[in-house]
Amino acid sequence: MPLRPLSTSAPPRPARLRLRAGLIVGLGLMMLAGAAAFAESGGGKKNDGALPPLAEKLADATRLDGFVTVHVDRRAGKVWLEVPPADDDGIALRMLMIDAQATAVEAD
Repeated sequence: MPLRPLSTSAPPRPARLRLRAGLIVGLGLMMLAGAAAFAESGGGKKNDGALPPLAEKLADATRLDGFVTVHVDRRAGKVWLEVPPADDDGIALRMLMIDAQATAVEAD
């Protein structure tokens, strides 16, 4: 077995892996603590805990009536679906989706 000097520039491989894992875990915990503190403080918004009315959210949206009513807000880049209330079975919407590709067969 070759002799190694006592002071090397890089620690042995297992020590480096432990150091990286410790750094990753430490940074992750700090990020979680920061996110929790941010959310607890209101997320940077002054809010009394109530959600804004839906009419306020959809004020700038274009309403498209159809099988499912769709509200498109181009400025915010959002699409809202209006789902009907659930029936007695707890099902809000029944749909049938068929995924097929039309092909043409050429006869010579």
